[in-house]
This record gives sequence, structure tokens and C-alpha cells, in this order.
Amino acid sequence: MADDKYLKRNGIDAHKLKEEFLGDGKNSNYDIYINKDSGELWIFRKGGKGDGIATGEFIK
Repeated sequence: MADDKYLKRNGIDAHKLKEEFLGDGKNSNYDIYINKDSGELWIFRKGGKGDGIATGEFIK
């Protein structure tokens, strides 16, 4: 899981990113994960459950 502070240091606002893909609402039920191979950010339900949502955002 990507830490909010880590994302901010890399220019990513976690709340805005989740809002873009999930809309307003239960964004707190989701976490952002980083694909270690590509650096792409993915959104999954808490605990990494279910199918993830690829965001198209990358951290190097």
C-alpha cells in the first residue's frame, strides 16, 4: 500500500486520485497500491481485495 505522505512527496494527491476514479463517497474504503515492476498506481478495496483499477499514474 502506498503511504499518503509518500504519494504527496511524489506529487500525487491520494484523495483526488481516488475521487477521479471512484467519485465522491466511500473513498476511505479503498487504498492505493504501487505496482513494483512498472511503478503504476492501482486502486484496490482495503486489504488489496477484488479487482484493482489501473490509474495510468506512475511513480518512478
